[in-house]
Amino acid sequence: MSNIANYTPEEVNLLREVVPLAGFAVAVAGNSGIIGTFKEASAAVHGLIEGAAQYPQNELIQSLVKNLRENRLPMPSYSPMEAGVQGRIKKDALEKCRQAIALLSQKATPQEASEFKQWIVAVSEKVANAAKEGGFLGFGGQRVSEAETAMLKELSTVLA
Repeated sequence: MSNIANYTPEEVNLLREVVPLAGFAVAVAGNSGIIGTFKEASAAVHGLIEGAAQYPQNELIQSLVKNLRENRLPMPSYSPMEAGVQGRIKKDALEKCRQAIALLSQKATPQEASEFKQWIVAVSEKVANAAKEGGFLGFGGQRVSEAETAMLKELSTVLA
């Protein structure tokens, strides 16, 4: 069993950042509007915290959730006006997932690594299902857009 004391500060930052970044990548893949974006952000925060309840025996997730509660949530530094920002967020999220999984394969137990991957997917799916895409004034639209579905598939492939 491991907790964040077994990781360097840089490694802890990676592990703290990767789960919300994956959720953020799913959120920006769709077009939920301002209210939908708020719902998706809220879903990401709840998904992060739910990790503690969902994986009570995973010391790493417990330590990270405690750390996230005590410290500010890592906020990505992307400018919404930046050309190609969605592609950059997606690329960064997938790369950080690869890095986190490589790190966990070295330092975590297989069960901890597996549960960490499940946590990333659970938070990302929660974000995707938080708001409808493509509707008008709350009518119509679809729960999970094609772009969100594609992003979820890419995350799952990276995490497999």
